[in-house]
This record gives sequence, C-alpha cells and structure tokens, in this order.
Amino acid sequence: MFLDDKLAEIFEEGAFNEASMVDTCQALLDECVSRIPDPSTCSVETWINSVKQTENGWRLFCKKYPRFSPDGFKNVMLNRTNHNPKYNYIYEKLGWL
Repeated sequence: MFLDDKLAEIFEEGAFNEASMVDTCQALLDECVSRIPDPSTCSVETWINSVKQTENGWRLFCKKYPRFSPDGFKNVMLNRTNHNPKYNYIYEKLGWL
C-alpha cells in the first residue's frame, strides 16, 4: 500500500474510533518512520531516497487532508536531530537546507 493511502487509512480509522488527535498523529508518524530503513543496513543513498519517498508520501497525504502541514514530517525529523550541523550533508541531499 502506498504511504499516502496508509496514512489516510490511519487518519480515518482514528476519526472513526474517536481517538485523540495526539494518538492519531503519533500513529501517522510511526507509519512514516517505519518506511525508513535502519541506516546501518543500507547505503547512504538508499537511506536518503527512502526518507525522500516518505516525505513525498506525507506531502500527498497532506493534499488530501490540508489540516496537516506538508512540512510536518520534515520538521519532526529535523527536531529529532536538533538541527545538528553535523547532518548538514544529509539535510542538503534531502533539500531541507
């Protein structure tokens, strides 16, 4: 299943079950992160491409559900790394700088 379709399914299921928005957002984020391989098991390029694909899936989801920010996934990932300059090479490759 494509990521944007899976995210829509998670969101709609959360709304149907009256789950809290925090829980639903966590489930959305968990699904996104599950699509990114462990960097120790693949090349840097494969990892970067997986992150790009995940971000693109998130952005497609946001087109269907505009209450979510298209930059939301990127912002979460940047916050997880504290915008650490040692990752600037990766941020540049992802188009995040």
